[in-house]
Amino acid sequence: MVQALSWKAYTLKAMRKPRNILLRNPLEGISANCLCLAVCLLFSGAAQANEVVRILTLNVAGLPDMLTAQDNPRERMRIIAEQANHYDVVAYQEDFYESAHLDQYSKQTFRLRGTEFRWWDSVLPWMRKSGLTLESRWPLELKSFRSYSTCYGYLQYKSDCWVPKGMMCSRTITDSGVFLDICTTHLDAGRSPGDNEARAKQLAQYQTELPPPVVGAPWLRVETGDFNMNPDDPLLQPLLAERDVFNVSVAHISHSRDYIMLTHNDRVDVEVLHMGSVEKFNGLSDHPAIEAVLRLRPKPYPFAAASAAALP
Repeated sequence: MVQALSWKAYTLKAMRKPRNILLRNPLEGISANCLCLAVCLLFSGAAQANEVVRILTLNVAGLPDMLTAQDNPRERMRIIAEQANHYDVVAYQEDFYESAHLDQYSKQTFRLRGTEFRWWDSVLPWMRKSGLTLESRWPLELKSFRSYSTCYGYLQYKSDCWVPKGMMCSRTITDSGVFLDICTTHLDAGRSPGDNEARAKQLAQYQTELPPPVVGAPWLRVETGDFNMNPDDPLLQPLLAERDVFNVSVAHISHSRDYIMLTHNDRVDVEVLHMGSVEKFNGLSDHPAIEAVLRLRPKPYPFAAASAAALP
């Protein structure tokens, strides 16, 4: 069961052990030390006046040996991880492959992986994994993972119910003092009416469980992942209308269902230097890799406003 704690309760317990908790309060999941560091950096001038942040998302097609042995998954994972080491934040989907996990080759300092135990996982342990992984060179203060309550298909229709597909978010602070929420997801993949219904319910759950904005401090949320819906899908329109969106179908790669979406408040200026597919990952997966290269210019914020927003 995922547990929701107040920001103050989390501050007291954060150093004891990792927790799966929901980001309900605006600054929940940022320890007191981390919050104070961000404030001190901004007011001391030690933080960069602006910074460039590089973010990558990729469905790595990292299924177990019995399903992917023919395409040399270990070598693919090695190349993917080495190429991704140049990014500040990386979001992976379908990172299931037991004997060649990307973290064997990754140099990223911090890593979170979404898991959920079910009764058959003792027999097939890889199936407890959602396939969602977040990596970062900044501390990932908190993992918020939720499996979707709906799926469709065990032995047909893409067999999506065998693994706990869901969404995962984490919150960190960049070098310039921006509160960064990074989220990734993987929705139902089939094309049948049952799959369409499951995706609609999953998307509704996704939207209700996104972390709320930080109030009074520079904040950016980056949503990534394999939504398994084309940009013209009616279900996606309300979501896309509220965000700055990149999908590589814009770059004439047909049938792409992978996205990077940006939302930020008025305490930070976000300049998009590049958003697009990354050619050096071509052929390493059946999905394109998408990157966002962003210049962040945070505005100083008063400690009182930031700390007040954190209180329950």
